Amino acid sequence: MPKGIYYSSKKRGRPYKETHRCYWCKQDKPRDKFRKYRGKNGFRLNSRCIDCNAEYQRSLHRKRDFSNCDQEKIKIRVMTRKQIKRGFIIPQICEICGAKGQVHHPDYSKPFDIVWLCVKHHGEKHRIYTYP
Repeated sequence: MPKGIYYSSKKRGRPYKETHRCYWCKQDKPRDKFRKYRGKNGFRLNSRCIDCNAEYQRSLHRKRDFSNCDQEKIKIRVMTRKQIKRGFIIPQICEICGAKGQVHHPDYSKPFDIVWLCVKHHGEKHRIYTYP
């Protein structure tokens, strides 16, 4: 039997390796250096090791260019989420149909002037309004 491989009865006789190859750096690393995720047939290992995945995520973030307008919107959205989590803003139902609501900011210069809309009406509102 090759070194580092043993057969497990839980895996129905399939070989179980103690190492896993990273798709990004092409190195064999211990299985605990990979995050698990729930796949269709149980838990699986991510294709990138934790270190390579962190570098990949940083590269994605560097590629994204946030304008000042976007940064302000993001700050207001985060602030609103925190207020909801802390209980200062109570989630409401859609003002049009009465379904479960989402927060909609008609004007970002007034961060706490929010409208509660369901997924359908929130999408319609964004498709109607043309952003500058």
